[in-house]
Amino acid sequence: MNRNSVIWTAIATFWICGGLNEGVAKDIALFGAQPDFLIVATVVISMLTDLRGAALAGFTGGFFQGAITGANMWQYVVTRLIVGWIGGSLIEMRFQRNFLIAALACFVATLIAGLVFLFLTSQPNILGSLRDTLISAMYNAVLAALVYTPVERLSGVKTR
Repeated sequence: MNRNSVIWTAIATFWICGGLNEGVAKDIALFGAQPDFLIVATVVISMLTDLRGAALAGFTGGFFQGAITGANMWQYVVTRLIVGWIGGSLIEMRFQRNFLIAALACFVATLIAGLVFLFLTSQPNILGSLRDTLISAMYNAVLAALVYTPVERLSGVKTR
């Protein structure tokens, strides 16, 4: 594994996913729920690094999400740190790196991040937020399955 290629791949992935999150996510929403490209990027990058890299990916994803949104910076950072930890701990537990594990990890991570974010912020419509979180989790799982393989090949990380 070439560490520089992983770093440059992570930078490019966060850059592209941040742009997609800002420019495209609202246009491709399903039933009012948007995909979160930065959660997808965080999960995918955290699966390609160790736990330190996963924490850094989580912080980066939360920082970008908070900067794009313009509010709730610390809530996004906390929830994305949890997302990064989930992705990194799967690899530490010796799960095989592949697109199916990335999809499953992204589904679970989106659900957990949505629930934690719901508790950290005051949402007026709790049932609507839970519905949107579930739809986003399914949407993000599909996106993670599509994004994982090209990002893994670009980073040069070999599967175990």
